[in-house]
Amino acid sequence: LGAEKTEGALFANGSIAHGLYVGVGGRMVTSDISKLLKTSVEEAERLKRESGSARPDMVGEEESVEVLQLGQTHLRPMQRRVLAEIIQSRIREIALMVKEELAVQGVSQLPAGGILLTGSGSLLSGVEKVFDEVFEVKGSRVTKGPGGDPCAARAYGLLRLAAEADEDELATAGTGGWKDRIRTLWSIIGGN
Repeated sequence: LGAEKTEGALFANGSIAHGLYVGVGGRMVTSDISKLLKTSVEEAERLKRESGSARPDMVGEEESVEVLQLGQTHLRPMQRRVLAEIIQSRIREIALMVKEELAVQGVSQLPAGGILLTGSGSLLSGVEKVFDEVFEVKGSRVTKGPGGDPCAARAYGLLRLAAEADEDELATAGTGGWKDRIRTLWSIIGGN
C-alpha cells in the first residue's frame, strides 16, 4: 500500500505466481479526508497519520480530533469516528480492487500464507482487518523491515533475496558484474 499505488505479488511454491498493480494508494485516502473535511492536504495528512484508523468500530464514540478547516483560524473538534469512516471507505475500495485484479488473473483463493501488507498505507490502524473482511480470511498482517518500518519492507526483502540467492539463481548472461546481477534480479521479480 504505497502512496501513489498498490502493488502486490502472489507467491506459490516459493516463486512469484502473479503480480498486480492498482493505481490507488494512501495519497487518495489523504485526498478524501481533505475534500470531505474541507482541510488542506497537509492537515489531512496530519489527521491520517496521527489519528487515522481504517476501523470505525475500533474508535470510541466519545473520541474526538481537532481539525483546522480551510479559511478558519481555530481548530474545530470533530468525532474521530467520522475520520475513520472516511479512511475505511477508501481502504475497503483498494482491497476490493486488489481482489478484483486477482480474480481477473484467475486467482480465486489465497495461499495459506495469507496477506502481508507493506508500505506507508499499512501504517493505518486496522488496515489489515479491512483486508481480512474483503478477502474473507483471518490473520492478514503488516510486514516490517529493519527498525520496524513497513515502508522499507519490500526493499529489505529484495535485498535479502539477492543476498541469500544461490549463485546460479542470479547468474547472468553478461560479464557477471553487479549491474548484470541487478538486471537479472529485476527480471526475476517482474521488472522486465
